[in-house]
Amino acid sequence: FAGDRADQADELQRATELDRLDRRISEIQGRLSEGAVAGPPRTDAIGVGSTATVRFEDGTESTVQIGEVAEALDRTLVTAHSPLGRALLGHRAGDTVSYRTPEGPASAVVVSLGGASA
Repeated sequence: FAGDRADQADELQRATELDRLDRRISEIQGRLSEGAVAGPPRTDAIGVGSTATVRFEDGTESTVQIGEVAEALDRTLVTAHSPLGRALLGHRAGDTVSYRTPEGPASAVVVSLGGASA
């Protein structure tokens, strides 16, 4: 009797996890289809799909791509929903952007967008 309840609980947990995964797959498929419709990235200002080189306060520079879905091993992708990604959206080469990090406020300068330098 107790074994039956444990089996039912395990089955319910698996079904709940499967539902969660199905919803996540649908969400990602929707984002991918929207991305295909969006066309090429903007060249006048940073948008989703843009590549930009930014200089941080410590003087280091990094070339990043603004995207929707982060890949676990892709260190150059910045999601549009992250603090840095939100700060960069709509800006041009030469602009200074401010954003928050776990350590506190930070800023960066947009050095270039695509291939054009400031």
